[in-house]
Amino acid sequence: MATNRTRNAILRHLREFRAKGGVAHFAGSEAQATRAALGIEGMTNVEAFESVIARITTMFETITGLWKLHCPKRRRP
Repeated sequence: MATNRTRNAILRHLREFRAKGGVAHFAGSEAQATRAALGIEGMTNVEAFESVIARITTMFETITGLWKLHCPKRRRP
């Protein structure tokens, strides 16, 4: 089961990925390490995109659930 820490790591890995210019600017082992960090090794571009988006969606659903649980709606005056 993924922990909150591993769920949130996707954003950090995406930020690093973007900061380095994306796949086109990677070479050799750096590209492999980045793909491994994102969990997209051996995937097509479409599969990688779907994988990353699914994990980001799960992360936001988790945040939304926690928000609803711990931050009840305010009543308007």
